[in-house]
Amino acid sequence: MTEIDIVLTSCILPNTKEINPFLTIKDRLVDTKANIDHLMEIYRQSSINMNLFFIDCSLSESTHSKYYFELFDKEALDTFKIINFKLSHIQKKKILSKGKGYSEMLMLKKFLKERTTHTEYFVKISARYKLKNLKNIIDNLKSEKEGMFIDYSRLLKKCSTFFYIVRTDIFKLYFLNKLDYLNDSKKKYLENLFIKIILNNKIKLSKIYPKPKLEYNLKSGSHQSTYNFLKQLIIKIIYYV
Repeated sequence: MTEIDIVLTSCILPNTKEINPFLTIKDRLVDTKANIDHLMEIYRQSSINMNLFFIDCSLSESTHSKYYFELFDKEALDTFKIINFKLSHIQKKKILSKGKGYSEMLMLKKFLKERTTHTEYFVKISARYKLKNLKNIIDNLKSEKEGMFIDYSRLLKKCSTFFYIVRTDIFKLYFLNKLDYLNDSKKKYLENLFIKIILNNKIKLSKIYPKPKLEYNLKSGSHQSTYNFLKQLIIKIIYYV
């Protein structure tokens, strides 16, 4: 694999502000800023040609745009393709009712429509999650026969959707037409939908190697609760063992 697209997805508004209205936009973007800086480091070092994208479905909100662009220094602004996503009133209402999984898929649909690259695979990362060993994971992508690299649990019938690597054609064919299924209030979560699509369509997949390493005391982008050592250990047991 010599070239790959990497897309950071973020959703600060409209729904995450409902969870904790006391957090400022800057508070919510601390981990995203660290992730962008980390990706720039990898971009400079990796032997793989990386195309970097950033998309937030609230990026075009006029009163908050300045905070987003403070995330990028000049080099990052020149390197990242920032996708402007202007939500209609109807789309905002849908995101509020359906949840973050729906908004995430909406952003990926926009990314695939607007990208001018033609890579076989893309990497999806939730912007608040900084993967300490991302360079190692990408540099070890030797097999291009897999349809998807993702951590999953057949027992619990769910996938870890904050980070995965997928063949673009497979994602377009099987995943994008399932947006209307998603509805967090009805317990129709993205994590469950992904494993259902994978099993029903017999998509060839592998768990991610080496195992993703997150920073300790990582904060949730929605409400700033801490993903401490115990919580991350539980996540590993669910998905990685």
